[in-house]
Amino acid sequence: MKKMNILLMLLISLIVLTACSLDAPDSDSEDASNDHDGALTIGFSISTLNNPFFVTLVDGAEARGASIRVIDAEDDVSKQISDF
Repeated sequence: MKKMNILLMLLISLIVLTACSLDAPDSDSEDASNDHDGALTIGFSISTLNNPFFVTLVDGAEARGASIRVIDAEDDVSKQISDF
């Protein structure tokens, strides 16, 4: 039984390490991101802007330097889903 546990742990470790890679990502994805003018716009769907917690989230996202487009769903789940 002990040998079976060791073998199982070895197999799991091998599977996890197989997913790791030292190679750089493909340059194709890098080229695709460079086709834009460099400006990043993020859509941010908030359930309500009446809650200070969500206002703080928006302020923190804007402080990162990206252009943020905030959509207030006004506590309406169906409106928030349709906004996407």
